[in-house]
Amino acid sequence: MAFRLIHSARRSRIALRIGRDGILEVLAPLCFSETEARKLIAQNAAVVEKLRLRTDQIRQTRPVLSADSRLLYLGESYPLFTSLRLSQFDGERFMVPDGEMGWRLDVLEKIYKKLAAGYIIPRAAELAERFVLTIKTVRINKAVTRWGSCSAKGDLNFSWHLIRAPEELVDSVICHELAHRLELNHSPRFYYRLSQMDPLYAEHRTALRRFAKQHPWFR
Repeated sequence: MAFRLIHSARRSRIALRIGRDGILEVLAPLCFSETEARKLIAQNAAVVEKLRLRTDQIRQTRPVLSADSRLLYLGESYPLFTSLRLSQFDGERFMVPDGEMGWRLDVLEKIYKKLAAGYIIPRAAELAERFVLTIKTVRINKAVTRWGSCSAKGDLNFSWHLIRAPEELVDSVICHELAHRLELNHSPRFYYRLSQMDPLYAEHRTALRRFAKQHPWFR
């Protein structure tokens, strides 16, 4: 199986990913050899296949950008404009320079990630204060299998995809993760805690599932 071994002096762990050209990449410390990489791939054939399938699903659901494309931010639809140099959302439109489709989508994801950080991080802090809960860090990632997560230490993570959803659904996901500060599970006690923060959580959960199906950039 063809693969690309990428060494980094700062890396201490080994990771697998599919490159933009479809080639399997092994991210590893400097001392990790090609022989070891081949052995790792052979031992994790099922993981590699699952990674390929997931990558294909993500690529298939990425939007095709055209002159009449409209993009979501907090549930509202905005037009996409091609600019000379600007890459931004100005409150009325998304602006991305012309170029190869994959590159433009990557630029757009960076815009969304910045928007998500600017809205979700302070909102999480605001809701944590309202419900008298402590949190540590709040980070924005590019997860495509979950809207958010919470660690036992109080670190919250949210997918940038969430910023495309309406505000009440964003709040619902934040409340879900904050409820994990009280119950780090999905037991009846957890849902009781969640209902105190988000009384319409069941309705919001259904709406989130509907949103994901209607706007399949999240898969």
